[in-house]
Amino acid sequence: MDLYTQEARDAIAVPETWYLPPMPLAAWGCLAGMVAIVALYYWVERRSA
Repeated sequence: MDLYTQEARDAIAVPETWYLPPMPLAAWGCLAGMVAIVALYYWVERRSA
C-alpha cells in the first residue's frame, strides 16, 4: 500500500470527532478547570517546598 497516495492518506486520517467523546462544552470546561486547579496546586506546593 503506497502511503503517499491520496486514498491512503484519506484512509489513515482520523476524523477530529474521534479525539473527543461527545460531551457538552460545559463538561469540557469543568474538566479543564479541575485539571488547571490541580496543576496549579501542585505547582504552588512544589515552589513553596
